Amino acid sequence: MRVQLLSRRVALEGSDPVILLEELGFGGYEARAYVTLLRQGPLTGYQLAKASGIPRANIYAVLRRLEERGAVVVVQTEAGRRYRALDHRELLARLEKSFRVRLGEAARALGRVAPAEAPPYVYNFSGYANLLAQASRLIEAARHQVLVSGWGQELEPLAPALEAARERGVAVTLVCMSGCQAPCDHCSGRVYRYRLGEVGDCRWLLVIADGQELVAGQVEADGRVIGICTRQHLLVGVATWYVRHTVAVAELIRALGPKLPGLLDADAWQALLEATAERLPCGSWFEPGCWGEAAN
Repeated sequence: MRVQLLSRRVALEGSDPVILLEELGFGGYEARAYVTLLRQGPLTGYQLAKASGIPRANIYAVLRRLEERGAVVVVQTEAGRRYRALDHRELLARLEKSFRVRLGEAARALGRVAPAEAPPYVYNFSGYANLLAQASRLIEAARHQVLVSGWGQELEPLAPALEAARERGVAVTLVCMSGCQAPCDHCSGRVYRYRLGEVGDCRWLLVIADGQELVAGQVEADGRVIGICTRQHLLVGVATWYVRHTVAVAELIRALGPKLPGLLDADAWQALLEATAERLPCGSWFEPGCWGEAAN
């Protein structure tokens, strides 16, 4: 088998017409018969078998297939029936036309096949540079909206991508957990600034584009980074609601502050306290003491 493959490769490199015709779909005997007829002119079946080395028992079946292909024509002479090869230029033109027709049919047939929906993936990665690269890629690919939550250390290198997204009409919502007192250069779009009441042992970065894809990373105190990139609907949805609910709850607290105890009943007040007191690895969400004491 290896010798045959090597011989075939050498033949191709030497432009052996028999091998090249086989590459175009001719059988081995068909290719040999056509090339022999092309070289020697019209021949009888017996003469062709002798000149080409094709067994006489096979020669007429081979000629019949070549006739069906339109590669040979029958010539009636006084000496009997002879076979002549079609001019090679006309043969190749026919083959090209036939190939294009079949290619078009295949394209139409495949176009009617509904592609299987790719299962949503969860891609894990590590490395700080990789986290920023994945986040930037997602921001740059966004067409309608981007939700971002993170600390200034990660938001600053993402600033050019966020500003470019805003300029091309993407709605940018950004939650800055560094809680800067005044606007800074690395915050673009609709910015919400909140300082954590208790800083944790790590920092989080969340980027959600068009409600379709999520990049999430955790930067540990020692610089190690673990992250995911996914289109999994559940994870994208949870992260989206997480950011939007954080903004909604924090804005209510900011706007109403000490008025909240008088506006909420005991159950609502308890639910708010429990939600905002939850301590995550990156810290507790809101500074304590920004509203009044609970009513009895």
